[in-house]
Amino acid sequence: SWDIRDASVVCRMLGYQFAIRAGRASSLGFRSGSGTIWFRNLNCLGSERSIADCSIDTPRLYTANYYYHSHYYDTGVVCSTETIMARLVGGSQPNEGRVELYYNNAWGSVCSNSWDITEANVVC
Repeated sequence: SWDIRDASVVCRMLGYQFAIRAGRASSLGFRSGSGTIWFRNLNCLGSERSIADCSIDTPRLYTANYYYHSHYYDTGVVCSTETIMARLVGGSQPNEGRVELYYNNAWGSVCSNSWDITEANVVC
């Protein structure tokens, strides 16, 4: 189930900060591939530095001769070209505090009622 978390890891590997869209390649306007299918069902948390750090349900080589293993399911991603800086404010140490992001030429807080370790790992 390819999603924005998986796509964000790929974008990070490519030198971008995050993904803004994820889905089937064809639904994003990209052509499907051909030949070898290396992975199926990549499961990333979104904070990993590489897809090598993600869980893979079935890490093996597939031939594209079954519908479920066809290039119909090739994944696509659109990575952000923006740079968003983060800082921590108000903590007693440099590694703690309230999260602020620099976006649209201004610093501002991040508000969420479901913030957890996954998001914190991305900021850190």
